[in-house]
Amino acid sequence: MSFEIRKIVSYVEETFIEGGKATNTPVTMGGLAVVMKHPWLGRGFVEDLKPEIRANCSDLGALMVERLVGIIGGAEKIEAYGKAAVVGADGEIEHAVQAAQTAFDSAV
Repeated sequence: MSFEIRKIVSYVEETFIEGGKATNTPVTMGGLAVVMKHPWLGRGFVEDLKPEIRANCSDLGALMVERLVGIIGGAEKIEAYGKAAVVGADGEIEHAVQAAQTAFDSAV
């Protein structure tokens, strides 16, 4: 099974003045969202997600990191990062958390 990606959304902002103070170099922040079909939806209780997470999350993480590095303009320009996961009403938040955690941690 591979994750069925429905869309990828990216966002970039450059801040030139913060709190009334101009910066010598603008601060660039980027964001990336991957919208995908929930791979475990409708399967009921899944005892062990690890095999499927290991098989798919590294590729997802590599894709996301590659896109983020491109948005920011190079890995050396990244000073900090965060991650989050959202799941639909019929899903389990733990599924999204595990996928996001594994994807980023294996790629960074």
